[in-house]
Amino acid sequence: MPPSRSAAPAVVSDLGVPRFDLRAVGGDPGPLTTTGGIRLTAPYGLDALADAATVVVPSWRGPAQLPPEPALAALRDAHTDGATVVGLCRGAFVLAAAGLLNGRRAATHWLYAPAYPEVKVDATVLFVDDGDLITSAGTAAGIDACLHLVRRRFGTQVANTIARRMVVPPQRGGGQAQYIEHPLPDPDTDDPLGEILSHAIRHLDDPGLDVDSLARHAQREASERGSESLVGHAPQARTARASGLERTAHADGESRGHRSRDERKAIISSRVSL
Repeated sequence: MPPSRSAAPAVVSDLGVPRFDLRAVGGDPGPLTTTGGIRLTAPYGLDALADAATVVVPSWRGPAQLPPEPALAALRDAHTDGATVVGLCRGAFVLAAAGLLNGRRAATHWLYAPAYPEVKVDATVLFVDDGDLITSAGTAAGIDACLHLVRRRFGTQVANTIARRMVVPPQRGGGQAQYIEHPLPDPDTDDPLGEILSHAIRHLDDPGLDVDSLARHAQREASERGSESLVGHAPQARTARASGLERTAHADGESRGHRSRDERKAIISSRVSL
């Protein structure tokens, strides 16, 4: 079990929400060693699953290593007795090894999806709620799945309170993609979408950033690109150049006799190619 998951449940004890009787159960004799090298001693054995309403398998060593049969039998018994069984990330393989996911739809981390062909693995979603079985993708998706379970059982207000304490989004739908296949466009290219996305990323802290402001930015960018292609200068450069030419024309008029305003504008227009 990754060490980051070992501390997460402790945040629900002082929030004014229903208290959970949380029992850390070891499927093997302890102490147990996490993937981060931390040694843990679970205070409960597998018999604690007998009266559990929800059983969460937070991870597993890997799809190539079978869990111990006593742990699988305890999971099957808990499920038969009506418990909701949850497998987070590689924890889904423990459910699969117990036979609970045969013919059922499930999620896991996209890296490990092909391990159990008899399971209908959807490697594109964050988590799958299949009623009495819930499975999720990676670490953050496991938080999403657990918040979903809390929301399902105790309501939105309780789930939102816990999410606020954990500083995580209160709800990410299970159908959201696990990752984006293609990277964002290179902002240094002429791809207009890439430039707009780069502008949005640079201004994420701007409360005025919305679809309308992005549309206005896109229009300005398109106008400047079109103008520069037409006359060789962006509007700001043309404005600065025009101002300098107007001052030159005005000084010219002072030294050679005053030209009219229309004459000066004609000189500027001809030089800027407007």
